[in-house]
Amino acid sequence: MKDRYYTMIYTDTAKSGMFRISSSAVLLALMLTSCSSADNGVASVTEGTTAATTTSSVTTAEVPAPADVDPDVPVKWVDFRSDDMSWDSTIEHTSDAFPGTTFRWSSEKVEAVTDEGTTVLYEGMPVWNVYLCDLTGDGKPELCSTVSFGSGIVDEHIIVYDYADMVKYELWDRGNHDYSLGIKDGVLTAEKRVYNTSEVILSGKLELWGGKLTFSGDSDAPAADDPAQISLTSTDLHDGYWDVRISHDKGEDISPHLSWDSVEGAACYAVYMIDPDGGNWVHMKAVTTEAGLEAGDIPTKKTGTDGEDMGRYIGPYPPNGVHTYNVYVFALKDVVGYKELLGGSVDSTGRVSDADGLMELLTDKGMTVLSHGELSGKYPGE
Repeated sequence: MKDRYYTMIYTDTAKSGMFRISSSAVLLALMLTSCSSADNGVASVTEGTTAATTTSSVTTAEVPAPADVDPDVPVKWVDFRSDDMSWDSTIEHTSDAFPGTTFRWSSEKVEAVTDEGTTVLYEGMPVWNVYLCDLTGDGKPELCSTVSFGSGIVDEHIIVYDYADMVKYELWDRGNHDYSLGIKDGVLTAEKRVYNTSEVILSGKLELWGGKLTFSGDSDAPAADDPAQISLTSTDLHDGYWDVRISHDKGEDISPHLSWDSVEGAACYAVYMIDPDGGNWVHMKAVTTEAGLEAGDIPTKKTGTDGEDMGRYIGPYPPNGVHTYNVYVFALKDVVGYKELLGGSVDSTGRVSDADGLMELLTDKGMTVLSHGELSGKYPGE
């Protein structure tokens, strides 16, 4: 078998600047060394049998194609801390495991680009690295990252995205410990540190057991039988697409059916639907004490009244192209009203686009999140 490589090509700007964590004016100053090129950072990855020869104005790095390596052997795709790259660099990657999909890394997010459009898989402030490794055993690599996130409390945690099943896993102990990823002796290794310090408590091979991220010896990591994430299902989701009946433009504009297992200790569940392709457009905010919602349970923006405390909903109506509509459910320790849920008003641009951002908003308001889950589906526009 031929050795195959990906070639990452990018040009750099001077690596200096200041990055705004959030509107609360928490700043993360990045003082990085300068590179010779004065162009904006742009990168690409191409697949071939050898590394490509480039001009003197670009830099290349070789990454083995995941289709040609042992799936248990991790491969570094991006490491912002060690690679010679600028804050505004963009790197793209393709894999035989996912034909027709290009993965795109930038400092703030990882996206999947297909003919149907671009989907944000996860975000960070920043996304420090991405490793490719098969943790699920399906022979296809997951995207494994260290990300920073927060305002006031800025932590590091681990995100693993299973693109084959469109599921995100997290190893996160906010305010108590930081988690980061690296390759040690050919093993994708998670490192646990005292929060906001360099003091390493434990490190071990990152593993996925019972649908939860963990690593050997970590007593604080969720056990396989301790559901840290909620599994969501919907009878209105068919082959990755939402049923037309939940749409605002062509359907009945009724909120989708959603079902999940009850979480021990949860007093209520916060439910969001957000369109990241539409500028984080908020389509639903709701609160329920039940482990699920029947179709039409949530009043629409037009039919709802100020006296109703359950929530508001407006169905998908993308102006053009295929948009992704993500549903997020958070199990909360205490009862809250839907008007207490932050993130933007229904039928308007929201503040965040993923579970991490919503978790941040809820915890900053003093809510205790016991667990959470998400469900993603697409809907075609005109």
